[in-house]
Amino acid sequence: MKKHLKNYKKRFVSALRIKLHSVKLDPTDRSMIFNLRIIGFLGSNYLLIKHRNTGKRISKAVKNSQVELYNYELEDIDELGIFDIYLKTNFGRFEFIERTRYESVNNNKTLINKSKKTILRPFKTVESNLSFILKKALFNHQITFLKSKNNQLLIEGVLELFEDIPFDTAEVAAKSNEIDENEIFRCEYKKEQNKVYYKVKINLNKINQHVNLYIRLKNKDIIIGQEAIEINNFKKFY
Repeated sequence: MKKHLKNYKKRFVSALRIKLHSVKLDPTDRSMIFNLRIIGFLGSNYLLIKHRNTGKRISKAVKNSQVELYNYELEDIDELGIFDIYLKTNFGRFEFIERTRYESVNNNKTLINKSKKTILRPFKTVESNLSFILKKALFNHQITFLKSKNNQLLIEGVLELFEDIPFDTAEVAAKSNEIDENEIFRCEYKKEQNKVYYKVKINLNKINQHVNLYIRLKNKDIIIGQEAIEINNFKKFY
């Protein structure tokens, strides 16, 4: 009977305490600000940033509906790879942990650490949850113009170099999981200090809808660095 009452109480509190929450990201020069909207009022809330492979985590109290994650905190974990995001709630003796859902408003909200040459980038998991990938990079990529017309996809963008990279070619590679060969599209570009401005036309007849696009810098046919171009994240340009 006692066990039954305990389980009932736990289920009751859980049902009462279940929260719907959403996160809007706001990157700064040194941190990622998580703006949380939480439906519910009981207990204390914490944001968990958990490294998927090692289990290492950062736990930060939600204050004034915000959490700020700094670059140095990721450096302390000293792990590249995937980080999953959770909301943890403490209510008395009970603890509830819920996965944070991905919101399209967070497309391309990246945290850049130029000194460590890393980029923290959000992505949507197969379960539609919010995760991040932290990886090494030589440049950050941003699309400034995107338009599809007459089976031609026009892309314009800018690369912010983290160091002075010697390169002689900028190109977009279209990779497909179905075939090993890549379609390559050369870019027109100009370099101004630490930025590279480029534009490229892609013949849509040469690629399929399942292709992945990558912007590359090469030197004497050797790939110096590349970043994925997530076309689905740029519907606002159409």
